[in-house]
Amino acid sequence: MLSDHEIELDKMITEDNESFLGIKHSLEDDIRVLTDQLHFMTSLHQLNEVSLNYEINVRVDYIYRLLCFDFRSASTTKSTC
Repeated sequence: MLSDHEIELDKMITEDNESFLGIKHSLEDDIRVLTDQLHFMTSLHQLNEVSLNYEINVRVDYIYRLLCFDFRSASTTKSTC
């Protein structure tokens, strides 16, 4: 027959195990949520990067066309634009 100390120890081990499993599941859920958020933020960053590159190219092209137009207007020679 088990002594009172052994019964108490078994009870504490069981409670600790249950507590550990609860914390483990909670942390695994947190990891899943954070991983999903990281994927979302990475996708958003890539989308913003593509959008910014497009905007830069549009503006550079616009400025280039303005400069070429001004150059043609101010010059009597043939433009290289």
